[in-house]
Amino acid sequence: MGAVLATVLAFPPHYLAENNTLDTETDPENINVAEQIKKGELAESEVDLKLVDQNNSDEDIESSTNEIDNLKAKTNQQMNQTSEEDPEKIESKSTVEKDNVEDNSSESTLETFKDAELQTFSLKAAVRESSTSKLGRIQNANAGLYRNVEDKNPFTTAGTEYTDRVFYIKKQAEANGQQYYLISTVASSTRGVLGWVKADDMWAQNHVGVDKQAKTFILKGTGWAYTDAWGAGKDVIYRDLTPYKDQTFKVNLTEKVGNYIWYRGELNGRSVWIQAGNVTKINENSTKESSTSKLGRIQNANAGIYKNIGDRTPYTTAGTKYTDKVFYIKKQAEINGQQYYLISTVASSTNGVIGWVKAEDMWAQNHVGVDKQAKTFILKGTGWAYTDAWGAGKDVIYRDLTPYKNQTFKVNLTEKVGNYIWYRGELNGRLVWIQAGNVTTIKENSTSKLGRIQKTETGIYKNIGDQNPFTTAGAQYTDKVFYIKKQADLNGQQYYLISTVASSTNGVIGWVKAGDMWAQNHVGVDKQTKTFILKGTGWAYTDAWGAGKDVIYRDLSPYKNQAFKVNLTEKVGNYIWYRGELNGKLVWIQASNINTSNIFYTNYNLTFKEALDKQMSRSPQTDKYRNNNGYIQSSLVDIKEGAVITGDPVNLRTSPGFGQNVWGQVNRGAVVDYLGQVKGDLHEGSTVWYMVSYNGQILYVHSCKLAHYFRHLISN
Repeated sequence: MGAVLATVLAFPPHYLAENNTLDTETDPENINVAEQIKKGELAESEVDLKLVDQNNSDEDIESSTNEIDNLKAKTNQQMNQTSEEDPEKIESKSTVEKDNVEDNSSESTLETFKDAELQTFSLKAAVRESSTSKLGRIQNANAGLYRNVEDKNPFTTAGTEYTDRVFYIKKQAEANGQQYYLISTVASSTRGVLGWVKADDMWAQNHVGVDKQAKTFILKGTGWAYTDAWGAGKDVIYRDLTPYKDQTFKVNLTEKVGNYIWYRGELNGRSVWIQAGNVTKINENSTKESSTSKLGRIQNANAGIYKNIGDRTPYTTAGTKYTDKVFYIKKQAEINGQQYYLISTVASSTNGVIGWVKAEDMWAQNHVGVDKQAKTFILKGTGWAYTDAWGAGKDVIYRDLTPYKNQTFKVNLTEKVGNYIWYRGELNGRLVWIQAGNVTTIKENSTSKLGRIQKTETGIYKNIGDQNPFTTAGAQYTDKVFYIKKQADLNGQQYYLISTVASSTNGVIGWVKAGDMWAQNHVGVDKQTKTFILKGTGWAYTDAWGAGKDVIYRDLSPYKNQAFKVNLTEKVGNYIWYRGELNGKLVWIQASNINTSNIFYTNYNLTFKEALDKQMSRSPQTDKYRNNNGYIQSSLVDIKEGAVITGDPVNLRTSPGFGQNVWGQVNRGAVVDYLGQVKGDLHEGSTVWYMVSYNGQILYVHSCKLAHYFRHLISN
């Protein structure tokens, strides 16, 4: 029978269980020992002797038990005596004891002890664990990985699976003078754990976090990119960074391994770690990013557009999509002496952004706002209209402005690009930009006139220079007086702004060419209160110098010799007009129809010769010089330019034209006061009409029906 004698020193329960040191399935005694160890009934300082020989009979085991007990007692005594000695001496003494063992029971027992192997272990030292933060690499494939630091044998070796790669070390331990590292695939001592490795089998470096600040660097194109900081061969993502030279690398985490800094960021869509020596700071030797305000055009289709400043490869080229078009530039940057512009479709560095373009690939000009004042210009009909100031081919809205020549262009924004001014306004319902050289200014100035539109076909314009009038005068705006408080000149053509009230902003109808109007200066005289006597002649109007549609009373004879209280006096042309109340209505009456004193004058419509002949025909004669020339004081003579009707009958009209404007008829020889010559409708080859006064009315007759002369009227 063969037997094995084993000396076991404090086996940890998990060692026995995991490594099956005791065969608890085949030996009930082993079950008992294992249970005792697990329950703590056997102290670590106790020595348990176990004879295991499954081939022996129960009798053999029993006969050997006493001898084993004796050997156990001797071994305990020897260990107590040598506890203070060198472990090597202890081992030597144990060997001597082994050699001196005698089997007194039988020769077979002695033979068994000669062949048996005695295993002796030192007392278990305390295991000291502590937290740490390192990164480590297993140095060789034969290095063991242990489930526990107390384990005698590793559960596996590193092999090719666990070498040439980096591991996180968040816990370390020391047992019996041997240091161990707990390696993990993640930065944790509980998750991703692989096992314990002797420190001697590893290359480890301290691992600390620096910051989580966002940073931007430029790749040098050197080194490798890894899954983890201080990565090894199996951790490589990109072994060649030359394709990424000068590309930006946006960092979100910085760590230190040993004496070296590592950065984590995104590269080509993957999260990578790159050692600091392989990057350079952006704008390290140049200016930082700065705000600017420019407009720019990409010069050629091959120009690259970059997502980030310094990217080695553009994400696209300009092609036909981004050429022949203007862009806003609100940010610029310089890196390693290369300037870049950030181009956008709107005036922003965050919205509408296309990307970064090298400055040398662009034609850019400074872009500044001038003002937001409203202005009105006249289009010359030259140039183009664009979506943006300094637009290019793709920005054109109207390539031909000749159809809009002399049309008004109302501006709401003025900007300067380079040395040129650009105006933004509405044209044909669309918002456009036009360069200042393609517009001209309108010379406007204030005035004070009253005017009447001469013909029904006269155009009325919303804006000076509009190609087409928004309406014609027709019956609505003829035979009526208007206020003119503003006039303008465009390319030698004068316009009047007509209004129903004395204002250039209220009651405005529109602009009328001065050649289509009869206008007279209109000035205020005074606002003094006066009282006059009506002659009973003429008409009363809503406005001074009123026309047919302005008449309130066409017959003032019922009001002859009635008092007329005046509160406003104005002058139109050369004639005075008075405003006052008549029969409960506010009216304007021309001064010739009012007696300004209590002296009443009668106009006999006689020439001086006619009056003298009448006087000389009376008897008795009172003038002894009747056959000689007579003289009258000049203050008693009113010299007027008179006129005689030569047709029979002749219409007297309220305006110098034909239509529904006949005031009345007179026969040949009728005398009228000649007031002047005006332009009117063509008749018998002439457009000359005469303005006359008849019975206190301002009327018109064609020049072919009238002969005028000077006559002298003698006052009573």
